[in-house]
Amino acid sequence: MKYILLALILTMLFFGACKEEPIDPPDNNNNITYKGIVNGGFEEWEIKTQGEAEFDSPGGNFWASLNTLKFLGAPETAQKTTDAY
Repeated sequence: MKYILLALILTMLFFGACKEEPIDPPDNNNNITYKGIVNGGFEEWEIKTQGEAEFDSPGGNFWASLNTLKFLGAPETAQKTTDAY
């Protein structure tokens, strides 16, 4: 009988701990607006140099390429073109 009582108490504690707490709304009423991905059209490029290695890299601090491996002698993987949008 005491094992049944113990199991019942443990079950009640378990389900009591699993109770979902409501999420409080944020304190401020600032609207968050989506402005798009920085340099989403790949129109901005930066020239990076180190020693004799020089290459173009997508600008905006959002995009990256393996062009930085050119500092170690690897080929460029992304190149800027002007013939297409």
